[in-house]
Amino acid sequence: MYRKLIAFAVTSALMAPLAAQADAKPKVQFYGQLQVEVAKQDSKGVSATVVDDNKRGRLGVKASEDLGDGMKAIAQFEWQVDTSDANATDGRRIGMVGLQGSFGQVTSGSLMSPYKYTGGVKYDPFVTTFLEARSKGGMSGKIESAIAAKATGMPDSKGSFGHHSFIHNAVSYSIKHKSLSFSIVYSPDQQGDARGADGDYATALKYKRGSMESFIAATNDASNKMRATKVGGRYTTGKHSIMGQYEKIDAAGTNVGVLFLGYHYMLGKNMLVAQLGNTSIDQVGKDDIKYYALGVIHMFSKRSRLFTGYRNTDNGDANKDSAFSVGLRFDF
Repeated sequence: MYRKLIAFAVTSALMAPLAAQADAKPKVQFYGQLQVEVAKQDSKGVSATVVDDNKRGRLGVKASEDLGDGMKAIAQFEWQVDTSDANATDGRRIGMVGLQGSFGQVTSGSLMSPYKYTGGVKYDPFVTTFLEARSKGGMSGKIESAIAAKATGMPDSKGSFGHHSFIHNAVSYSIKHKSLSFSIVYSPDQQGDARGADGDYATALKYKRGSMESFIAATNDASNKMRATKVGGRYTTGKHSIMGQYEKIDAAGTNVGVLFLGYHYMLGKNMLVAQLGNTSIDQVGKDDIKYYALGVIHMFSKRSRLFTGYRNTDNGDANKDSAFSVGLRFDF
């Protein structure tokens, strides 16, 4: 009798934490970013004062549940919103479910591209502003897909698999081991999505140790017949940070090279930013597209910032574009 009672007590003690864990509620986090920017823009000789969000606005929710044995179920959904005109349905971003554990992370849905977020937009503090490098001569974007569209008759998708947009109807795998991290996203079937076709992918391998990192990444946009690879890295010492990347792109048979260099200097709560870029298009009669931006970002706190600067894009003909901008952003 006593042995049965002892066995029952031991079993109950072991099962209690498991039962409590099974009944535990998932962790849920709501978040967002809102921004409004006022810019004096001069494009092709026409000047205008513009108030815009520039694709920074977003609202989202993240959730996770501890499944035990070091494994978690994860989910996320993120909406694109436009702060400047209170548009809550400004575009698609992230929607995913997945599992996370010692094996790495497996997710499926509408996913972030490793090509876009390895180096790329992470190296540009002016991304989603009038000062950004992508599509302005400093990083791949709609310039390359426009070339592909002209050659193939396909619509310009603004470089969905360069440094714009996300990969929909996709699966992904990522893992990190010490200084190395690897990630890949693959879309076997875009289900008629005009921004993608069967067989699209993006992948990246990054090495990071201390204040230095380097990476190599690749992507394939089948609908625009655009393939790209890039290499780059960043080094930080004290208040100084330098970074750069080079992209080699085949856009429907036209070769494109895109160079980006950036320098940041922290002065109290201010980040001083200088950026240079050059897009070289292997096409008769096509001049290089030169980009530079200078500005400062003042961090009131971790959530609130004020930024201002000047950006110039010049391809050597009448298609010059420049902007002086002041903006305010709030993260929550």
